[in-house]
Amino acid sequence: MVLNWSPEVIVDFIVGTMLFIGAFITFIAPKAKKLKSLFWIGNASLFTSLFLYLEAISVLFMNLYLNFLHTLSLFFILIFFMIGINYIKKESFASIDLFIVFGIGIFYCILGFQPEMYAFVIEGGYPTIAWTGLLLYYGNGMQIITMIYIFYWGYKTWRMAPFLIKKESLIFFIGIFLATIVNISIFMFTLWIPTIVLLADSMLAIGWIMFILSIVKEPKLLYILPFTIYRITVRDNNGITLFDHDWSNSEISEKVFSGFLNALQLMSDKVMRVGNPVDIHLEEGVLILRGSKFISVGLVASKSSQLLRDSVEHFSVEFEEKFERILKQSCKVKEEYYAAYELLEKYFSNFPYSIIKDRKSPLQISTKIPFELENKLGDIFKDDKELEFIKAELLKSPMSLPEDFLYLYDELKAELAQEESENILEE
Repeated sequence: MVLNWSPEVIVDFIVGTMLFIGAFITFIAPKAKKLKSLFWIGNASLFTSLFLYLEAISVLFMNLYLNFLHTLSLFFILIFFMIGINYIKKESFASIDLFIVFGIGIFYCILGFQPEMYAFVIEGGYPTIAWTGLLLYYGNGMQIITMIYIFYWGYKTWRMAPFLIKKESLIFFIGIFLATIVNISIFMFTLWIPTIVLLADSMLAIGWIMFILSIVKEPKLLYILPFTIYRITVRDNNGITLFDHDWSNSEISEKVFSGFLNALQLMSDKVMRVGNPVDIHLEEGVLILRGSKFISVGLVASKSSQLLRDSVEHFSVEFEEKFERILKQSCKVKEEYYAAYELLEKYFSNFPYSIIKDRKSPLQISTKIPFELENKLGDIFKDDKELEFIKAELLKSPMSLPEDFLYLYDELKAELAQEESENILEE
């Protein structure tokens, strides 16, 4: 048997492999592998890879039955993408759009198993298997619908991205633009120049890799559309604030926010001590509150979410465990609770900051100190309490500070070493 190694087959194998690698990254990347939405998008990438592999193998062997499976895999690509985006938008797979597409997809699958919808043709001097009749227009329509749906989501994400992750959101959007609009624009010409599909597939591969890598590097991109979190406050049972942190500028005034928290101190033990977060709907958002033996934790967000409730619950439990000794002593000194910033990194690191609007803003918040900087701080500050205080202050400082600090540290260390060396020589 002579294998049909056409340019289409080779490009399909290359692009399919790139998309498979992209899917694999989403499943193993530490920041991304626990995200349910990205799991489904990764599955969509996996089936896109399968879609191209099956096309390549079916044309390589000129096998019509493998091409049936190639056609069928397009249905799963669209379904998985829609489920993934639905989870991003509302933490649920169900939507009217999904059920409509599912219904349309059933008819598409029926068409895909009709042999008369395929033809053995010559394209660019090589034999191949082409869709014909209703399947040609239906299949191309399904692909265009998928691309437009993804592009619209990507565009909204880029437009609403906060300043601190605007650069990553631009790379994210360029990747989506190449994989969708550019891909569709080139793909439309395949009706007249079939071999141009090779260029369309190349744009898909480049764009998709950019899209995946931007999300893996910055998972916050997936939490721009669902909700905005404004602030979190931890109070003891006497209403004294022990810890607070802002992500965004809220329309809820400090007076109103404090009033709600104080009022909640008067709620019955039956409501506050059940251990599960309670949603309290405000005019401008939602207050998610969790009470426990020593503290009450309140998080203000634009709307409620199971993910936010879980984050509040885990944060509250670990806060109480971490500071149990000083909580039992009724310690009210906020500086003693600075180490709680580590818990923010653990449970809220995927949520973007919106408090910084542009480069002129005086504060650029980070919730993670570079490992190199943390080690050097440990060399300087030997007292654990003092070290925690300095780390907490740095976490609230401009993001450019760590680089400046490291440079100054190395410079001063070199000067000190030179001074010591000169003193030794003089002696």
